[in-house]
Amino acid sequence: MEIRKASVSDMFGWLIGSFKLVGKHWGTFLLAALVSLAAIFLLAFAAGLVIGLSAAGAAMGDIESIDWQKIALLYAAILLVALILVPPFIAGWFVLTRKLAEGESASVSDLFAGYGDGALWKKLIAFGFIGAVLNIAVQGGYILVCMALGVGSDDIGQFMTAQLSNDPEAMAGLSAAFWMAYCGIILIGSLLQTAFMLGFCQAALTDSDALDSVKTGIAATLKNVVSLLLFMLVMLLVLLAAVLVIGLLAGLLIAALSMLNSNIALALGAVIYLLLLLFIYPLMFSFQYMFWRDVLGGGGKAPAISDSEVLI
Repeated sequence: MEIRKASVSDMFGWLIGSFKLVGKHWGTFLLAALVSLAAIFLLAFAAGLVIGLSAAGAAMGDIESIDWQKIALLYAAILLVALILVPPFIAGWFVLTRKLAEGESASVSDLFAGYGDGALWKKLIAFGFIGAVLNIAVQGGYILVCMALGVGSDDIGQFMTAQLSNDPEAMAGLSAAFWMAYCGIILIGSLLQTAFMLGFCQAALTDSDALDSVKTGIAATLKNVVSLLLFMLVMLLVLLAAVLVIGLLAGLLIAALSMLNSNIALALGAVIYLLLLLFIYPLMFSFQYMFWRDVLGGGGKAPAISDSEVLI
């Protein structure tokens, strides 16, 4: 299979195309995002219930009586259920997005299409398992290397404590080596996510098996890594600016309303947050689909160019 290279301008083209696609079919995407949030809430509630059981025992001071083995088994069961049930649902998002992008008739029921195909379901579960193992191996290996280079558990413990206690001074006291390692884990995680999403799209929309799809997603990401890094850097700056502007405006509006009625302000904040989530899901899948389509799926919009060309 030919893996085409894409420039940074191609990637911004996918982003613009994603906004246009979501805007054109906002009703279908909105309903699909609502269904997705409901599914995530159910899984999160189940996981939170397990964590809550252990926290309740610790809070009552009866730590020795906690059946940690039972809790671990329950948590593992939740992860296993997620590994079995989630992959076809993600595939359904790509099926839905492909149909809408190509002008075909589509509905929210396409999210569940993968559950009716036993062979596809097994392939997607295998892909999810391979991806999870590879992700743990890569990120775990990176953490071990960082620790061997001097970023120890003390820094990690201080970071976690500072986050839980919301202590800016503790965060500021972390070493430069830790922050470099932290940026590295975010970068690796972003590239891995891109590779797995491309591979997942390959597994969901083609006849490629699970292992080949993983390999193809990784190969496509590595071939486009320069463009990806530049695109991520620009998007990071754009997102920071957007968050500052939107956060400031939303904060001023909520503050003004809170002077009148605090309940209204809280409700408005919740609505804004929910709308952002509902908007992000369709954009994410639309962008990843267009990435796959033009680099792996025969879209042909991203020209095949040599490795030595500058991709800007």
